[in-house]
Amino acid sequence: MNIRKNALAVGAAITLVTWILMAAGVFRIPDGLIYNFLVRLSPSSSSPPGNVLIVKAGFERMGEGDEVWLALLRELRRQGAKQVVFTFLPGRVSREFYEEAAAGRMVVFGREFLEDESSSKQVLAPFPPTAANLKLPFGVLVDPPDESGMHRYQHTNVVVNGSRFPTLEAVAAGRFKGMPVETSTSVLINFLGRGGGIPAVSLERALGGGLIPELVKGKSVIIGFAGLAHEPGLRTPLAGGRDVALLDYRGYAIDTFIANSGIVEVPLIVQFLFVALIVFAGLVLQTFFEMRFLTWLTLAAVIASLGSCWLLLLFGHIWLPVVEPLVAFFLTFLLIFRQRVLLAEEAVNTMLLNLSAKLKQRVMPESFYNSQEYWSQVITMVNQTLNLTRTIFLERVPGEHRVREVKALHCSITDISERRRDYERTPYSTAIASGGPIRLDRANYLTRSETEEDQYLVPLLFGGQPLGFWAFGIAPETAASIPYFEGTIRDFGKQISELLYRRQEWQAQQRKQNSYSVNYLDLSRDVPHEELKKSIDLFERRVNTLETVFAELGTATILYDLFGRVLLANRRMVEIMKEAGLAPYELTALDLAVALSGLKAEEVRQHLHKVLIEHGQVTLVASRIRAKAGEHLIRIRPLIEQERRLLPMEARPFSVYGILFELVDLSDITRGDRTREQFVGQLPGRLTAMIEPVAAAAARLRDETLAPEARKSLLAELDGRASEALGFVADIGGCLEKRSPATGRECYPIDALPLLRGAAARAERDLAQRRIATTIVVSGTVPLVWAESRELAESFYAFIIMIGNDTAQNNAIRMEIGAEGDYVACRLAGTGFGMPDAVLQRALFSDEPTDSAEYRRARAAVGQVRQWQGSVAASSEVGCGISVEVRLKKFH
Repeated sequence: MNIRKNALAVGAAITLVTWILMAAGVFRIPDGLIYNFLVRLSPSSSSPPGNVLIVKAGFERMGEGDEVWLALLRELRRQGAKQVVFTFLPGRVSREFYEEAAAGRMVVFGREFLEDESSSKQVLAPFPPTAANLKLPFGVLVDPPDESGMHRYQHTNVVVNGSRFPTLEAVAAGRFKGMPVETSTSVLINFLGRGGGIPAVSLERALGGGLIPELVKGKSVIIGFAGLAHEPGLRTPLAGGRDVALLDYRGYAIDTFIANSGIVEVPLIVQFLFVALIVFAGLVLQTFFEMRFLTWLTLAAVIASLGSCWLLLLFGHIWLPVVEPLVAFFLTFLLIFRQRVLLAEEAVNTMLLNLSAKLKQRVMPESFYNSQEYWSQVITMVNQTLNLTRTIFLERVPGEHRVREVKALHCSITDISERRRDYERTPYSTAIASGGPIRLDRANYLTRSETEEDQYLVPLLFGGQPLGFWAFGIAPETAASIPYFEGTIRDFGKQISELLYRRQEWQAQQRKQNSYSVNYLDLSRDVPHEELKKSIDLFERRVNTLETVFAELGTATILYDLFGRVLLANRRMVEIMKEAGLAPYELTALDLAVALSGLKAEEVRQHLHKVLIEHGQVTLVASRIRAKAGEHLIRIRPLIEQERRLLPMEARPFSVYGILFELVDLSDITRGDRTREQFVGQLPGRLTAMIEPVAAAAARLRDETLAPEARKSLLAELDGRASEALGFVADIGGCLEKRSPATGRECYPIDALPLLRGAAARAERDLAQRRIATTIVVSGTVPLVWAESRELAESFYAFIIMIGNDTAQNNAIRMEIGAEGDYVACRLAGTGFGMPDAVLQRALFSDEPTDSAEYRRARAAVGQVRQWQGSVAASSEVGCGISVEVRLKKFH
């Protein structure tokens, strides 16, 4: 059945079925069990019921006379009892007892129904002869209704022989309140918070002076017998699993009637309407939400329903049955779930049938796991990263301890001098034992090569099991140029091992899935869905690849549709916008162009007109973000629909997919100009420093009293100063064209001081929880240094974070920067826990593997500084802290 087309019929059917089950009493027992549970959850009352006191007598007292019952009645009156209820008719008392009972109209008697042997009818038990002609209030004694062994109700009246008689509980409560109990049905007794029971005293205590006014005054005192063998206890909702005596049950009933606190049951029609509301609300909501949210919503609704029923019972003394709404929730959810499953299956099958095999083939190249030439892919991955003279991969023969050649580059397995190919022998066993690459003696393993090379053997281990080996040769100078060479090839070995292991697992899984016997016995397998999943996985890989490429583009890019909405924005664009205080997803294309360029809106509209109508390209200067993000140009161009291959799913006005904004970074181009500007800006000061001594010497030479020796010395000094100034002026052109000392590396003359301050501020934010501060001491003027700004900032940050994580709480990291000869030295030190210096040296400057991201980042920073012809030194002492010195080559 389609829910969307038949929602009314479906809702009516669920409601009708639930109502029929309700009317048939199917839910009576489970509702009762939940009612018992909720009653037991109610908090216990701090004070016992204040309207009732029970006096319990033993069975042997049943034949007592005035000395007991008249004395008890008088004692209760003396103590101020408002009402006395005898659950029996004392038979051996005098008329004086009954006269005194009738005089105050405060005594109520309970009378049982007896079987009349002559008429086979039930008749009321008669009053004793001593009570003849006296008007004594009474109520009939009836047992509470039994519901599958549970007692929750009490009658207010019964019909016997066509006549209606009020029960003892109803009469007692009515006379106590001065008004009759207005109900003709059974009342649900209020056991909420009554776990402590009804106050009770024994007959002996009552007659022995054990009563006090606080216990008796203003109460209805119920007198009866307890412990009768023919009166077993009654099971009630009270906690503890204990039975309640019939006399106590009558006390609970009388107290409920007096306080008018009986539990009110919601009428059947209201329950019906509530169920209908649940069903139709669920059918309406299912059109707006997905299945997962509907599941949580249903669960929340069930919990809310249970909680509401409990709170309604606890505070309002109203009982709304719980099982019926739960059944309605379940049936509605089950039907919606079934409909969603059918719709999903239909959609999946439609997608599968409509999916083009041509599209599937063109999405991505063949997977590594599925490729038969996977070793060629591994060779390509290694060779495009490491400049190896030759390399060979060996894999383990399944079920044996031999290895065999699988792929080689510039060599073959015949070049291996070790002929056994047994990985339990050296050098294989040595490599396995080391768990990483080992350097080989070429005479014992690979045959000699015409070129000088170092040879290594890397075990391919995963989970402690050898999958194969990787042997290669590399020129010593090439290995020396790769930072942390052994750590790098160790990482390569781990990645290759994991790839091979995952491929083996994938192939084993494929063999199992393609097994005829498994497929024949597997009833849960759905081949169309598996094919669809493969196709969707291919598309997902394609989309993820494209999204990753777009997100990681170095050029800041944002794509708008023609309606001004952002479709895509890569990471660089979001970073630049954030630095400029702009929210890209809240700006239209017009707003963004105005915010970046600073032009008027009318000018930008003319440019956008050219882009949309003429399909032209516009280039603007991003003047508004120059100070924060560097020099940028804004290139605005349309994404034009070249070929309509599929039916359009969205509107494409002007055959344009969208408007592409690209922020072209000109920082690298303008960096040289800024360096020249900085250099030229320093020229007046440097020339002044050179000319001032010359002017001073010339002034002294004009002194006629100057001695010849001093004059000669001043002339020599003047000549030297003039030569220095002339040489500096002659070298100005060369300084402006000077190139980076780090050949082949991105390296420019930059000011290191603002980068140090920025890195310190960033690290201080990250260390704020431990209240670590930073201080920077600048010694004189800091010259420009050879480096790359972003990498230098990251290097400073890596060293500061490493020191900060070692620094004790509430301390500061001290940084000093200044020129020293041909270098600019930056010293960073913190007062903290420290470590043995050998441990720090190994962590920063060795090739040993480390799991610490902090030290891996610091190692990368060390390598970066060395590439700029700089140096890094570090020291540590236990209990003192860590210090690092970074020396960068100065720009002259």
